[in-house]
Amino acid sequence: MSNLKLALIFLAIFNSCEFNFNDPKTQINQELSWSNQDEYPSTSDCDLLTEKTERIDCLKKYLIESISKNFDSTNFSLQNNIVDTIILTLIVDKQGAIKLYEFEKINDSYFDTDFRNKISDIINNMSSIIPANKTNLGLSVTSKFKLPIIINLKMKFGSLNLE
Repeated sequence: MSNLKLALIFLAIFNSCEFNFNDPKTQINQELSWSNQDEYPSTSDCDLLTEKTERIDCLKKYLIESISKNFDSTNFSLQNNIVDTIILTLIVDKQGAIKLYEFEKINDSYFDTDFRNKISDIINNMSSIIPANKTNLGLSVTSKFKLPIIINLKMKFGSLNLE
């Protein structure tokens, strides 16, 4: 009799449990987790490289060179020399458009609103790139990543050296 009671209690507890092993939410979360086969954002030139780390480095180089080139074409003047590191958090949407999400400075250098706006305008007006791709779903996805940049600005017009 006590075994029957124990079995009934076990069944009651088991049936009251809300976990469903076939729950679509659990399956979706596993499918959305980033895997080694998924593709990071890229450019057409970077996409030709075979190694994932090479493609990531190529994208970083492309972004830094684009920002530097576009900054140099502006007439931006400074009160002081600036040598500092900033971290730009960028978002690449499903269509490949690049947007500045966050501007973070590392040291105490003064970056005024004009400087931040100039960097934001340059990034937000960049040409679209190839968005990240969830290969198991075959979908382009929005991605967010950090891009550290060393700023070396000299007092006078233009000349932004980025590393």
